[in-house]
Amino acid sequence: MDDVKFIDLTKTVALVEEQSYEAWREVLSSKGFIHGKNTAQVEQKLAARLGVRHAICCANGTDALVMGLMAAGIGKDDWVAVPNLTFWASAEAPAILGCNIVLIDVGADLHLDFDALKAAAKAHPLKACVLANLFGWASTALADIRAFCTTEGIALIEDGAQSFGVAVDGRPVYANAQVSTLSFYPAKVIGGCMDGGAVMTNDDELAKRLRSIANHGRAEHYSYAHVGMNSRMAELNAAYLTRLLDHADTILDGRREAFAAYQARLSDVPGLTFHGVPAGQTGNGYLTMLTHDTLSGDDMVAKLKARGIFCGRVYPETMDMQPPGKAWTRFGDLSRSRALSRALFSLPLYYGIEPAAVQHVCDTLIDVLKTEGNA
Repeated sequence: MDDVKFIDLTKTVALVEEQSYEAWREVLSSKGFIHGKNTAQVEQKLAARLGVRHAICCANGTDALVMGLMAAGIGKDDWVAVPNLTFWASAEAPAILGCNIVLIDVGADLHLDFDALKAAAKAHPLKACVLANLFGWASTALADIRAFCTTEGIALIEDGAQSFGVAVDGRPVYANAQVSTLSFYPAKVIGGCMDGGAVMTNDDELAKRLRSIANHGRAEHYSYAHVGMNSRMAELNAAYLTRLLDHADTILDGRREAFAAYQARLSDVPGLTFHGVPAGQTGNGYLTMLTHDTLSGDDMVAKLKARGIFCGRVYPETMDMQPPGKAWTRFGDLSRSRALSRALFSLPLYYGIEPAAVQHVCDTLIDVLKTEGNA
């Protein structure tokens, strides 16, 4: 069989390619390149789909996090909790604002540890927490973290860059969040044809502030109520995204089927742990997250690559291992996140991956482990 790519967007793009060409011609003809009717359509579709009152589009997922923090009143010298195992932007956003970052370890669900967060809140004057719902599911302590942050007056910014299509107890993960964010980086479940992002909220005043912040803090034309930023979605991207959103169920179904096939084949392989979607949740099939008892993530990726299977390492280094992160406050020894970062690896998964390719990946992985004497 041919090599299996880690990500292949060919079939995703094919869903809307012809429609997008037509839409792009309309945008070019209209000369309305920024925040026009297509962006408005994306916002309307997102709000309806994600169960929120407001969705505010912006230039990328990192800006969405910065905007969410700013809208919540978080700024220089404020203390912000961040999971130690996440994508860099979760920590980068509060760092951009000059916040004091407290790195928190993760629990068995690979997400921020709730008990550690509670203890950190006693040790530090936390004003905000960035909770990343990663890998295609959400924190198992989501409801508890939301309730705790509300009680303690801690602004909770939920990084949902990887969470489109995730549901908790039958509701979209974004539905009950104070502030949540999305990324439309092309490799996401719903990805754009360039960078893009969105911020979601049910708070009308917060939504008004977010729209202002995204547009330089504007109140009226050449009148500014806030120090904001320039983070607006391009209409060419929105024209693509609004059409792709119409195929969201098809994309999600395809990814979930591939995830389920991997899980069914690999869950009982000796020495291998397949990290599944927690009970009570519906995943989106974004990533497979696996660990092996003795082989590192780097070992697994190298051995599978040698067999033509291209895998990923999400994430090979924790926040505290990054040069800027060495100056941040560490709560506890962060041992679980560090161990996981060495061990985790991900198999090829994307919309349109053929069932035969999934089985080939599984066969190859199992054979690699047998060759190593581990299965």
